[in-house]
Amino acid sequence: MNKLSVKNLYKTYFDGESNTSVLNGLTFDALGSKLTAVVGESGSGKTTLLNLISTIDKPTKGEIIFNNTCINNSHHSEPFHDYGFVFQFHYLVNTLTVAENILIAAEIINQPKQDALDRMHNFAEQLGILHKMNNYPFQLSGGERQRAAFIRAIINKPSLVLMDEPTGNLDQENSKKLQELIISIMHEQDSIFLVATHDKDFADRADQIIAL
Repeated sequence: MNKLSVKNLYKTYFDGESNTSVLNGLTFDALGSKLTAVVGESGSGKTTLLNLISTIDKPTKGEIIFNNTCINNSHHSEPFHDYGFVFQFHYLVNTLTVAENILIAAEIINQPKQDALDRMHNFAEQLGILHKMNNYPFQLSGGERQRAAFIRAIINKPSLVLMDEPTGNLDQENSKKLQELIISIMHEQDSIFLVATHDKDFADRADQIIAL
């Protein structure tokens, strides 16, 4: 079973004489096939936590251990890549079609093309954007771009999926569809899903809630 352990995590931002502490000794475990919701007011450190776990940023103190490997250890030579990230902003490339945006993630790790295509079509159909695959991001609504970004994040079957307000741009019906797909994938792949959200209905579906 996949396991993520966050141990005694601190993050302080230094700005001249002013220091801002965002995380202060945070400790929790998250397991495969489980949904962990991270909740809290804006500025409480939700996005910071996701950035630290993804190794986009480094903690001031503490350890982040994924499947018995400390991934934020500077002495660990192998980069941590077994994760997908759904950012608050979609970060789709406007000069690529939606399909090309999604498949480029699979190409990076040399995933078999047909497997990636099958997964993309399946997920796009479930999320109601299959007919948008040949469009460009600027031709999509905010909610459609967010759904495309989600498919890109999970196309490689990551063991850990980090999501920053993934339902923020979605209406109630499409939010429910996304939540159902998340739970389905989570159990199918034994993946850990960690979601930072203000969506109470989504958080209520989680197996555990981390309140910041």
